[in-house]
Amino acid sequence: MKAKAKGDAGVPMKCRKYFRIYYPLNSKNESENLPLYFNESWTIGRILDKAADLGKITNKNNNNISEEKLNLYGTTNNGNKLQMSESLINLINNKIIQDGESLIMERGDMDSVEISNYF
Repeated sequence: MKAKAKGDAGVPMKCRKYFRIYYPLNSKNESENLPLYFNESWTIGRILDKAADLGKITNKNNNNISEEKLNLYGTTNNGNKLQMSESLINLINNKIIQDGESLIMERGDMDSVEISNYF
């Protein structure tokens, strides 16, 4: 995954954490998933913004309509929603997610998603 991962070239190698991002089921992006890397100090909100941009997904999170908002869900934590304000390194240190796992991006304000729908 590391060899093919995309991300911000300014992120130092030692600070990179790698994930396979699965995009919303009803999206019209070219790929259903992408290997990406992010800075371990970034928040989930910033990661979501970057992943949406790299996957060419329209981000409507500044909109007040909750059904259109994007969220990220972990797979290690059984598809539970990740909080936007949490830093990546905190989630990894608390074993909520782990470097190298798959994360699911989906629209709506669900507390969790059924991860088997994405694999």
